[in-house]
Amino acid sequence: MGSLMVLLKGLRMNQHLYTELVLKPHFIPFYYRIVEKYGNDVQIQEDGGTWHFAPVPAAYKALHYVQCLQWPAQSPDLSPIENLWHQAKVQVSSRRHRIKNITEMAIAVVEEWAKVDLAYLQSLTNSMLKRLKQCIQAKGGSTKY
Repeated sequence: MGSLMVLLKGLRMNQHLYTELVLKPHFIPFYYRIVEKYGNDVQIQEDGGTWHFAPVPAAYKALHYVQCLQWPAQSPDLSPIENLWHQAKVQVSSRRHRIKNITEMAIAVVEEWAKVDLAYLQSLTNSMLKRLKQCIQAKGGSTKY
């Protein structure tokens, strides 16, 4: 699992921050390790955040031969990361009475992210074939995921 980036208060993600704070220091080294382990067919899945597909990060990913998975918009059931975010939110929420400010919230998020069980990640990965089959059966409609 890759690193989690928490932006400082007042910052909003954009193509330049995404490239400089996420792609360059974290994602590209991670991607190379994954490609080395699993081969050149590795693809990444990104949501519809405009910063993912803006010119600067798109050029940077192309420069590093990053292959992006094409997937339909508005399809959280085909995105296992949504399940992971839900789990992280539940874990952080269980600590909310002890969180007093935004700094403590950022710490809690990072700590809970670090606790994610690798078996859970594997189960999300393994669920993709079922997710795709259910999506086809539902003719692109909603599924249980």
